[in-house]
Amino acid sequence: MSDFYVGYLPKAPSTLAQFVRKVVFVLGFLAVSLALLLIVELGPFARSTFVYGEVRRFEGMVEAAPYRTLLVSRP
Repeated sequence: MSDFYVGYLPKAPSTLAQFVRKVVFVLGFLAVSLALLLIVELGPFARSTFVYGEVRRFEGMVEAAPYRTLLVSRP
């Protein structure tokens, strides 16, 4: 690229404009492709529900580090 562009000029040289157009197109294509790939690979969400107002009792051991959690035995 031998063209020189100053930001306050109204238009960029045609070679620079074509290069920027190609780069934007390729980056846009990659972003859309990555988004579609993540959607396909993620799969469906687990079927879970939240039951408001239903009290349940859990027994287990509290672990404090690295964060507080309740360790319960699974059936």
